[in-house]
Amino acid sequence: MRGHLEEPPASTSKSTVLPSPVAELIGMRSSSNIRTSDIKTVQCIIESIQMSDHSIPPDLQQVIVAEVLKTKNRYRERHRIYQARYRQRQSQAETKFKNAIIKLKLEIKDIQKKSKAPVRLATSPMSWELVSAYFWHLNNYVASPGTLYRNAFEFFHANVAPDVVDGSLFGIQAQIDNWRFLGYCFDDVRVELKGLKMLTSDILIAGTVTTVTFTAQTLRLMFPHLNSDGVGGRKGGVWSPLAAKTLFKKIVMSGSVTFTWHCTTDKVASIYTQADLITPILNLLGSLDQVSCFFGKAGVTPDCRFVKRY
Repeated sequence: MRGHLEEPPASTSKSTVLPSPVAELIGMRSSSNIRTSDIKTVQCIIESIQMSDHSIPPDLQQVIVAEVLKTKNRYRERHRIYQARYRQRQSQAETKFKNAIIKLKLEIKDIQKKSKAPVRLATSPMSWELVSAYFWHLNNYVASPGTLYRNAFEFFHANVAPDVVDGSLFGIQAQIDNWRFLGYCFDDVRVELKGLKMLTSDILIAGTVTTVTFTAQTLRLMFPHLNSDGVGGRKGGVWSPLAAKTLFKKIVMSGSVTFTWHCTTDKVASIYTQADLITPILNLLGSLDQVSCFFGKAGVTPDCRFVKRY
């Protein structure tokens, strides 16, 4: 908002004679310094006095004009003060806003700097590289167990203790067999690493997302009880509608793999794998009663751990 615009000085009419005190009130040292609005005000007052029915002496006329101009000058001064205060508040607000922008830019730069900083890996021997290698070998072996057995075997012997445990599984060969069985029971197996959490200096938890496809082989091996013959259709039984709802369905499971490090051997001492199989099955079947029936005598648990070995 612009401030009060000063009016340009105006020349007084030769017919207008202002008393000296009045001229001083309107800021007049000479006739060239008088404001146009003040001249008009004085002229209006004089005309009103002249048109009045009452005779007003010249000295009283001068007092009237002087009081009116005093009031006008006070108003003008107040307006000037208000304008100055307004401009000051505007300036303060603008300064505050600029400072806030500067602060925000600095914070953004700080965040960008931190986001570009390299992430430190865990100080434990169990690092991102080791866990990433574990899942790389797992996915490759499941896809081609016949040709990549040697690679998986060498990885386990280099990084995992000979007596490694995973629940009821014991030893390196049991781990490799578990991988093989996973690929044998399901199609399109993929285990993706989604994050790492250091629980203690010796325990690391890897978040995972496991994707598999249910096939006829899955139902025969893992859910034989869903066939009327009770042995997965080997005796020519009929499959339950529950089995039909899962056949050829892509199943996505959230899960984790917990690695425990053995400080003495400097190798992984235990690996515990689990995945949430119950949630995607519930989404397919629609009720907990049907899910309970589905897993009733299954060869795999709701947390996707094999119950028996084949």
